[in-house]
Amino acid sequence: MRIGVAGRWLGEKFWPVFNRKAYDEKDCSSPVQPMIHSLKNAEYLNEVNVLLKKEKMVETDYHDTHPSLSDRLNVLKEDAYVPGKIENTAAEIFLGEQLAEKYLHLLDKDWVAHNQSIWRERYEEGQRMQVLLEENQDKELDMDKATEQANMLIELHGIEYVTEHFDDILATYPSLKENTDWLFRVGTIMLDNGDEKGIEIINQIIDNHWNYKFNGLYELMRYYHLFGDQEQEKETKERLESWEKQLEKSNAELNSIHVDMEYDEVKDVSILDDVKNRLSERNEVERAYLFARTSKAIPDRTALYLLIEFNDYAFKRDMRKIRDNMYEEWSFPQELYVGIINFESVFEELADRNQQFHIYQREKKKKEKKKKNQEELKQAE
Repeated sequence: MRIGVAGRWLGEKFWPVFNRKAYDEKDCSSPVQPMIHSLKNAEYLNEVNVLLKKEKMVETDYHDTHPSLSDRLNVLKEDAYVPGKIENTAAEIFLGEQLAEKYLHLLDKDWVAHNQSIWRERYEEGQRMQVLLEENQDKELDMDKATEQANMLIELHGIEYVTEHFDDILATYPSLKENTDWLFRVGTIMLDNGDEKGIEIINQIIDNHWNYKFNGLYELMRYYHLFGDQEQEKETKERLESWEKQLEKSNAELNSIHVDMEYDEVKDVSILDDVKNRLSERNEVERAYLFARTSKAIPDRTALYLLIEFNDYAFKRDMRKIRDNMYEEWSFPQELYVGIINFESVFEELADRNQQFHIYQREKKKKEKKKKNQEELKQAE
């Protein structure tokens, strides 16, 4: 229990603060002694109830080396309890205080030796970000540039700084209000930290952007669970379940649509196989769907059909930049649309495949034209 709570506290509170020291301090320092001091002072107990709830909500993943806390408690038929302080480290217990102190001193030296160059790079990066922040502070920036500035503030000062100065940051960079993804991210972090401002932000996003509704309601439900508002948790859960039912109904309606598996011009079935492989191997529907759309090899409705057929979570995902285009082009009800979240990482790959397709088309037309000219030349002779 203590490992789960203290480990989560280290990940959420200790390490982010320590790592940011590199942006301000030129000389590398070790985390070993400060970490032990924090653990022995049981700083994690200040937030123990929320940390414990978060840890219990974690489910065991296939790749985990150990079962989750909730699974272990279920097997042991034990209830969760608030852990006490850490009185002694393992080194102190097995080696004694004097040897343990020498061992920790060696750990300090070893850590600094291995991280000095990385620390120096982070320090230089921190200085560069400070310069950029100062240079652009009074400029009128577009959404992308404003987002870069805001993300640099997060990197340098932590997300808590941004949530604390949220209104001031929006006043400095008004175009940030256009970036719903960024606002959603900050709102969910506020909720995770128990900041009620996050409720307002997430509710505004849900009201104005239906494609964030599922994730938004889930984050609100999680917040009410963590911070003990059972009535609001129950109400939000009912809203979430109602929305899921609407999406499942739309899913069934979409699956009933007959789709002719016809290709526009390309007859190579390996393209379709590529789509299926992506879906079955990685379960990354966004890649497959965007690939199908970008390559122009598969009709739009077929691409959408494939998306639903192979992805159990299609209607639980946020929709992004293709939403408006889909809405204009197709006559399906809005609830039928699904889309893309965080597809920038594959954009180059998709663009490259699209370019290859157009090269193929161009070369094909050249060959056809050359063949036609040769035939006309023969006829003329």
